[in-house]
Amino acid sequence: MREIKKLGFGLMRLPQKSDNATDIDMEQFKQMVDLFLERGFTYFDTEPLYLCYGSPGRTSV
Repeated sequence: MREIKKLGFGLMRLPQKSDNATDIDMEQFKQMVDLFLERGFTYFDTEPLYLCYGSPGRTSV
């Protein structure tokens, strides 16, 4: 049986080159993703925004 990893990679805040939220440091981001995958993790959290903790339709762990 394959071990299930319990860690996810949150993609809401990525490394930036400046104060501009769209100025993503792609090289650093690629290194982070590569390391995450090399360690055996596969879950990427792509939820765009968590507005209300415990809001209807959302499950908080």
